[in-house]
Amino acid sequence: MQPFLEAYLEIENTPRNHRTRSHLLAQLLARFPNMGQIAFEDLLLLLERLEQSQVKIRMPLFAQVIYPVLQREIKSGNLQAVSVLLQYTVCLYNYNRMHHLQDGYSEGALIKRYLQRDPENHDILLRKEAFLAKMVHYALHELPQGVLYGINGATAEQCGELLNLLEDYTRTCQTLQLDRSATIRYAAMHFQGYQDYLLHRQLYKNYLDYIHQHHLELPKGQPS
Repeated sequence: MQPFLEAYLEIENTPRNHRTRSHLLAQLLARFPNMGQIAFEDLLLLLERLEQSQVKIRMPLFAQVIYPVLQREIKSGNLQAVSVLLQYTVCLYNYNRMHHLQDGYSEGALIKRYLQRDPENHDILLRKEAFLAKMVHYALHELPQGVLYGINGATAEQCGELLNLLEDYTRTCQTLQLDRSATIRYAAMHFQGYQDYLLHRQLYKNYLDYIHQHHLELPKGQPS
């Protein structure tokens, strides 16, 4: 592992390698084809050294070394491997997209997997709260046009799913003793409101018209 680490750091820390970095990384990984089979403890040491050196974790390294080791460990029931992979959710998202994986590990799935085994882990519960808060915020960020589900407008059924997500968020906040009541109330208002709007769409010009007629709140700075 040490020769690989030293070579990786040299590639990353040598300015003249900037334009040829991708080629050099490919060559390096070809020289060490078994890095994806190293022991979990060795991977932890590798990641620690990379973090100390403040170098970027690039996709070839993640895809060919980090992910295979963590995937193997997660399948074997290693809970620590789940928490390690949760530190690289951006890389994980890009990896899943690059390989067109619809059923690959996601941040939400990893959090759920961890909490099934250790439901009171404070750090993972905090990560869950942040993850659910991000989902709630994203669903509402196009108001007053409407509520989003993914990249599209939510259906009435999907608004119900968002309300279930909000209940999960509420329980998580209660467990952590975090006061998110204003956010929860606001989200519930619009998840329920948009669902009602969709079920009675013929009565309104658009969702903004529904908001006006039912005197719903909008965040400051939004058109009214």
